[in-house]
Amino acid sequence: MPDLLRRRQMLAAPLLAAPASALAQGRAFPTQTVRIVVPFETGGPTDAIARLVAAKLATLLGQPFIVENRSGANSVIGTTHVVRSAPDGYTLLVGTNGTSGSAALNPNLPYDTLRDVSAVASLAVTPYFLIAAANLPVRNFPEFLSYCRAHPGTVTYASSGIGSGPHLAGELLKMRAGIDMVHVPYRGTAPAITDMLAGRVGVYLTSLSAALPHLPGGALKILAVASKERSPFVPQVATIEEGGLPDFTAESWFGLMAPARVPAETEAVIGRAVVTVLDDADVQQRFRDIVHLPLRKSSAEFKEFFRRDIAKWAEVGG
Repeated sequence: MPDLLRRRQMLAAPLLAAPASALAQGRAFPTQTVRIVVPFETGGPTDAIARLVAAKLATLLGQPFIVENRSGANSVIGTTHVVRSAPDGYTLLVGTNGTSGSAALNPNLPYDTLRDVSAVASLAVTPYFLIAAANLPVRNFPEFLSYCRAHPGTVTYASSGIGSGPHLAGELLKMRAGIDMVHVPYRGTAPAITDMLAGRVGVYLTSLSAALPHLPGGALKILAVASKERSPFVPQVATIEEGGLPDFTAESWFGLMAPARVPAETEAVIGRAVVTVLDDADVQQRFRDIVHLPLRKSSAEFKEFFRRDIAKWAEVGG
């Protein structure tokens, strides 16, 4: 009898060990502090999203997730730091549409974005809105196109800097619509909005949150939204496609990225945790508070989305 019991225990041992082993592998990451690099200064939407997600991930995975701001060169400085870090998942990047824009337009980056950066988990998205100054004599996108074509080279458009998302979106709009506008770059969104309020610049393709405080009194106006569908935040505003320009989209998106060659198991842990975070009611509400929505994509979908975004902005540089 003891021999039979011993043989049964020996046969059962691998079956009992397998789940324990799988559980241990699932918990192999993280075992120490994870750093999330924001390639912009504190205070903006990228920083706000990063800090919210970091706090939720820390609670969920049981290790500190620390946000580090490494700004400069339109996100290149922060991205370079992450690319040169160990590919172990403990140094992550909040990638944005600026990451793909730089990849498409800057041939002198200190890294190869497609080769050296891995898109791990999508976080949030907000479309760009075509915002106009009060003194621009148009009320909607068709009127805007007509005005630009009747007054070539006189309408100005703002951006938050050369190579920024709003700059690339403005150039793409010029190309796709066949209109001539003059680019006026600013050192950030705040000074651009200030000059729009003063009537010194005509339009700005930017997130709704930047203009929201100035819409009720008519100091600024929304001409259209650059998304496939109308925004749930302002459903009365038509899309650019509805206004006569097919297949035009431009958006500000955010996602967690890592150095290439991070183990697939580590990426999977991060991806599953982010899905749980995006399902959190508190996270969804706080995204809505800054006029953003969760960006729900599988790992494979996010990687393809990133590749396509680079290709889209390469059209501007081509």
